[in-house]
Amino acid sequence: MTELEDPRVIDVLLVEDDEGDVLMTREAFEYYKIQNRLHVVGDGEQALQFLHRVGPYADAPRPGLILLDVNLPRRSGMEVLAPSGSLSQEAADAAARDDEEADD
Repeated sequence: MTELEDPRVIDVLLVEDDEGDVLMTREAFEYYKIQNRLHVVGDGEQALQFLHRVGPYADAPRPGLILLDVNLPRRSGMEVLAPSGSLSQEAADAAARDDEEADD
């Protein structure tokens, strides 16, 4: 079974502006041989673009896990979580898709 066929492999979105924390996360993935795909954006605005698949993130995958820093430039993590930031809407949409797939 290849990595792309392995259902346990997920896309992880790390929203972090501190390069040291990004490096530490990458090293932890490597050290513990975590096979998930790590995508990194540096601020809340980029996080929303990634989640909405707009601009440079038009082909971005839907993350199965989001690691979100609260203290971010441009838009804070709390703004990303707010209904107007729509991470909560993204989560609701993902849950609805999961429910539809379970019904099929």
